[in-house]
Amino acid sequence: MKTYRFYGWETADVQDRHGLTPRDYYDILSTVWCAETCAPRMRDKWHEDNKTMGQCSITAFLMQDLYGGKVYGIPRAGGHFHCFNVVDGCVFDLTSEQFGDEVLDYHNAAEQLRDIHLASEEKRQRYEYLSAKVHDVLRQRETPHRMSAAEAIDKLKDGNAQYLHAKTSAGDISLLRRINTCTNGQHPYAIILTCSDARVLPESVFSAGIGDLFVIRVAGNVMDDHQLGSIEYAAAHLGVKLIVVLGHNHCGAVEAALHHDPEGYIKFITDEIKEAIGEEQDAYQACCLNVQHSMAIVEHSFAIHQAEEAGLRVVGAMYHLEDGHVSFLP
Repeated sequence: MKTYRFYGWETADVQDRHGLTPRDYYDILSTVWCAETCAPRMRDKWHEDNKTMGQCSITAFLMQDLYGGKVYGIPRAGGHFHCFNVVDGCVFDLTSEQFGDEVLDYHNAAEQLRDIHLASEEKRQRYEYLSAKVHDVLRQRETPHRMSAAEAIDKLKDGNAQYLHAKTSAGDISLLRRINTCTNGQHPYAIILTCSDARVLPESVFSAGIGDLFVIRVAGNVMDDHQLGSIEYAAAHLGVKLIVVLGHNHCGAVEAALHHDPEGYIKFITDEIKEAIGEEQDAYQACCLNVQHSMAIVEHSFAIHQAEEAGLRVVGAMYHLEDGHVSFLP
């Protein structure tokens, strides 16, 4: 875990509605604290190496907005108080590092009231400015960068390269990620249409985490109106620019189409694959032709074709079961 210089950082695990802890807000505030947010009487001492100088009360009341709890103050010279937060028994002081090696007494502090502190017009303005800046940062975080198709392909390739040497999934599946995607929605950078084969795990193959990939799975990675509808949704409503049809070698559905004549519902899948592969008898080449057939259906779909004008791209790829590498088709 990253180390911090503020009091109580080790146990500052409370979370706000964004899933952020006081440690996260310290990182944000470190980009926001400035001479303008510093108390006027201390402004001549403020500098970039001690950004917490003169920031205690407005910071503590901002944290109270986010976490609830109470604000307490340690008596200082001149009748002033150094403010800190207590939330559900968790004590933290985001601005304590301004005192250097001085040891503060957090056990004999008096509760501080917002109405009294913010009755000062000057302090209220500094508090509102700080709050606005922090919320600007939060809004920027909630509006993710929309990757182009080219950027998404590079990210998939980098993720697959990482996967080749991995023993466990490298994607972000943390509680913070779960909370963030629950609160702010999904923003995948690629649509992956792939086979239902249990040996092909797109999120693992591309070292992706929660909310990174919009995955559509069907045996034989065949295409019909249901898959097209899912693709159209992700492209039109989620803004995804890259569609990958991901086949794999040793595909059971392709081999069934090559060597058998299944009955029942499976026949719907193998008939589609037979149309895709024609007279091809080589199993790997048949898998590639099947990918290209699904790509062609996507490309000729009128809704998807219109979206291509906005930068949407359709590519094919093959996953190799024996070692996990993905090769993108030319």
